[in-house]
Amino acid sequence: MLFRSDVIAAHPNVGPFIGRQLIQRLVTSNPSPAYVKRVARVFADNGKGVRGDLAAVVRAVLLDPDARRDPAPDERHAGRLREPIERFVQWARTFGATSDNGKWSIGLTTDAASRLGQSPLRAPSVFNFFRPGYVPPKVWVWDKANGGQFANINRPISGATKEVKLPVGKHPLQLYSLGTPNGVKVTIMLEELLAKGHAGAEYDAWLINIGVGDQFGSDFVSINPNSKIPAMRDMSASPSIRLFESGSMLFYLAEKFGEFLPTDPHKRAETMNWLMWQMGSAPYVGGGLGHFYAYAPFKMQYPIDRFAMETKRQLHVLDTHLAQNQFMVGDDYTIADIAIWPWYGAIMREAYNAQEFLSVHEYTHLDRWVTEVGQRPAVIRGRMVNRTFGRPETQLRERHDASDFENNREDMVIARGGHRV
Repeated sequence: MLFRSDVIAAHPNVGPFIGRQLIQRLVTSNPSPAYVKRVARVFADNGKGVRGDLAAVVRAVLLDPDARRDPAPDERHAGRLREPIERFVQWARTFGATSDNGKWSIGLTTDAASRLGQSPLRAPSVFNFFRPGYVPPKVWVWDKANGGQFANINRPISGATKEVKLPVGKHPLQLYSLGTPNGVKVTIMLEELLAKGHAGAEYDAWLINIGVGDQFGSDFVSINPNSKIPAMRDMSASPSIRLFESGSMLFYLAEKFGEFLPTDPHKRAETMNWLMWQMGSAPYVGGGLGHFYAYAPFKMQYPIDRFAMETKRQLHVLDTHLAQNQFMVGDDYTIADIAIWPWYGAIMREAYNAQEFLSVHEYTHLDRWVTEVGQRPAVIRGRMVNRTFGRPETQLRERHDASDFENNREDMVIARGGHRV
């Protein structure tokens, strides 16, 4: 469905006006200017070069993060989506509905319904594209406006979108990352190697801001063609060696420095078993449960139930194993622990605010291991690197020297007015 007058649609005030009207009708009477602006952009271009696509505009209204998030007490603009039941209650009150032993009677005549312009119980729903009977098209088409919270950093094609040269520091290893679980694996590994005295594991950790698309720069894509953090170059080799995928980095570093990867065939196999288990399992926790429980624009029972079941099974797998083992490979602390802890330690403690939902208190042996690993000094340091969220004293946006942990934590940078030393 298109807004038919090209002349009117092209006027700069039309998009914001229609966007605001739809938001006020469907979501909140007092939308934020940023919310209106995002919807107006979709009116101007639906992602396919078409102006005035009202279906795309409605999707943008309903899928915007502002449509679903709970307002903070001091937020004057935040609204909540008006659910059909809320609309029914308002409508029933308006027309003097009465209840007799649980049966509702509404004094709405056919003439009144006609004046409203529709039959009261056959109103077209703005939720049609959410309906359980959704039938996928024969050929999938990318809808840029329907990507939820991470629409601006996900796309169905690979490759660079801009020419960007990555910085190179003074150390042998150059890490380009962000303090999410996959990045934390690598910084913990590097800090553990440094704690064992391996000077060759010195590294520069550069911040990659995926929210603004740093991962689509040409230099980054030349290291990781999948445009995901982390990415690393070992500059001690000639030519330099590129590394992408966190599990690959852990294995590479373990072999390079002869640490955290047992030489005993049985223990080595067990280490690789659990490393590969983590790489294959974590997407169900992050891209599965995390996305649908915490980030999706609205709650859907089927995917949340499906991924909650998968996540709890994984937590039970770990809990059962750790009931008989101090670490993932018996008494040996290995790259298996380093790979698993950032993901499953987070889900046990704070990730997605899902701890009560998942009843994580049930996994006592896993909880013991999470605490024990989390107290290691190298883990504490590694978890801080490239971190951009949480308390300022837990953040070290970039790491170029061991002294940065004492001099350039974010709380110190803030106290110096943004200056790093």
